[in-house]
Amino acid sequence: MNYAQKNKFAHLLAWGMVAIVTLALFTHGISYPTGLRVRGDAYVYLQIARSFTNYFDIITFAGDKTVGFPALEFVVAKSILLFTAHASLLTWINLIG
Repeated sequence: MNYAQKNKFAHLLAWGMVAIVTLALFTHGISYPTGLRVRGDAYVYLQIARSFTNYFDIITFAGDKTVGFPALEFVVAKSILLFTAHASLLTWINLIG
């Protein structure tokens, strides 16, 4: 093996290890009950996003929290609905992480 092949192998090995660790952490995190995974501000943001019914609600939102993250969650929820019939809170949490 020359240097370029070793370097390419090292990069593939590193990315493979990153993928394995990421999958392991995701699997570990998804095993926790929903009540332990979503607390505090995260739950409030999800509730704000769930209150939006259309894009006009996002534009006219005024509240204690900023609209940026709930708007992203609303778009994610709409995307989920393209593939599933129901976007529950658990589905969102599993998708978002």
